[in-house]
Amino acid sequence: MLPELPQDARDRQARRDRLARARERVAISTAWPPGVATLATLPLRDQFPPSFLARLQVVALELAGNHASIGFRDDGLRGALREFVEGFELEIPSNGLHAAALKAMRNEPSTRPKAWDEWHRYFAAFDPPPLVQTLHRAHHDGRTWDRAFAWQRIAGPNPMMLHRIDALPDAFAVDGAAFARAAAHHGWGADDGLDAALAEGRAFLCDYAALDGVRTGSHAGVQKHIAAPFALFVAERGGGPLWPVAIQCAQRPSADDPVFTPADGFRWNMARNAVQAADACMHEVVVHLARTHLVMEAVDLCCERELDVDHPLHILLRPHLQHTHAINHQARDYLIAPGGIVDTLFAPAIDETARLVRAGIDGFDLQGAVPDDALGRRGLLDVDTLAQHPYRDDLRTLWPALRRFVDGYVRLYYRGETDVAGDGELRAFVQALSADDGGRLRPLRPVHTLDELVDLFACIVLTASAQHAAVNYSQWPYFSVPANAAGALWRPHVRADTPDTQQVWLDHLPPWDMAGLLSDTVKQLSAIQVNTLGAYDRRDFVDQRVWDLVETFDRDLACVQDRLEQRDRDRFLPYPFLQPHRVPASIHI
Repeated sequence: MLPELPQDARDRQARRDRLARARERVAISTAWPPGVATLATLPLRDQFPPSFLARLQVVALELAGNHASIGFRDDGLRGALREFVEGFELEIPSNGLHAAALKAMRNEPSTRPKAWDEWHRYFAAFDPPPLVQTLHRAHHDGRTWDRAFAWQRIAGPNPMMLHRIDALPDAFAVDGAAFARAAAHHGWGADDGLDAALAEGRAFLCDYAALDGVRTGSHAGVQKHIAAPFALFVAERGGGPLWPVAIQCAQRPSADDPVFTPADGFRWNMARNAVQAADACMHEVVVHLARTHLVMEAVDLCCERELDVDHPLHILLRPHLQHTHAINHQARDYLIAPGGIVDTLFAPAIDETARLVRAGIDGFDLQGAVPDDALGRRGLLDVDTLAQHPYRDDLRTLWPALRRFVDGYVRLYYRGETDVAGDGELRAFVQALSADDGGRLRPLRPVHTLDELVDLFACIVLTASAQHAAVNYSQWPYFSVPANAAGALWRPHVRADTPDTQQVWLDHLPPWDMAGLLSDTVKQLSAIQVNTLGAYDRRDFVDQRVWDLVETFDRDLACVQDRLEQRDRDRFLPYPFLQPHRVPASIHI
């Protein structure tokens, strides 16, 4: 049957009956995370198919082989690996990897390398990420470390925290003297001061206030720690790179919590890692889990409950919801469950993590995800001042092609605003997304015009595809390097009286068991892609008119691919995560 709007349906009662049955079948739970809408019970039809589970097993075997090659003491290792492989069966590896990494590392659960680059032993059977190769070449060159640190604000797993400022927060005690120390370290001219950077729009801030006062958990009897830092970055004049200038590890300045700059030796390394740990927590819990996985869970629930299977918008969304319920169900049971991977690896206690998830969803505006709107709110659209921003530039290149496809699709079925106004299922879907008995997202504005309808559904497709690709597949290149980033600090954040030594810096970083578990986890999360944006199956659309749009979309994406590949050749580190052939159509890992 061809798609049809509800007001044009040939059998409206049959359509209403189907939706009533769908609401009974698709039951919503808000038990965990508390207050977040998830599918109560995963039906058989939504479970991972054997082909998907087989691909996960391949990754699991690769990880087991890597552990076997790392070179830890053999005592107990072979038995742990054999138990892992034999007991794996057809199960998503989240829980299995958790157990396997801990067992494989149990001989040295609390030890750390004696130098930062000894962690690179982990890459025994894998090619090290480009970050490792860059830092190895630079070795003791602090400017390269700082460049990589700043790079991650614009091209790392979490490019969502940085925003431009024209004045410092009152609680961030950076002054002209601190800026001058950083400027001298970076080799800037004496005329480049704090006031000039602010006035010229070259000053940018990351503020991790959401983590202030968060209660932390422990692992193996060792308390984990987290900071709620401010981090100031400045773009060089003339469109030069972004550089870190100052970090304050607390939301309130004091003699104990001063401002650190790149001139502060190993204390600066510790401050940098405090920012990285905070950034990793916000990434995993808010940016990744809440604002892609769980937002799309809410969309999926409301799509099934409010849009009939013959509704053209339901048909448009189905390829972009493939396996989303399945991966989120596993995440709820293993990843963010008490005692699960997030509880083990990240600093916040698990109930605090659940609270951050809910707050992350409350603060997300699905209709505001149009790239220019979202980036504009953070002051990131000035390409003359901030010339290098791979996430911004690649997303803005991809978005027009995606929106054109959605626009063409919508206009096949909606002849104008009258059709939008007459679509009761669409109205119910929009209302359900924010309803207490629905998706529980931030309230959406009513959809009245074709452009509003196109923007909403293009934002949904963007969230399921490119946005998730940007924050998921970038994890392995950065989170697999413990000296770069981890989910917790393993001693309190750096303060004025913290000894300025390499050993104390290393003590802030994770022990071997946590480093191995984090690297294993992000390898798994970055290794699976079962579909691709624009590569629709012939069964997805029975309306043959759609396939002309798909062919145009494919050509547009091929042009985007060429542009992004060319652009990436001259970058400090690769940023391939928004290249269309690496962007999945749905959230499935």
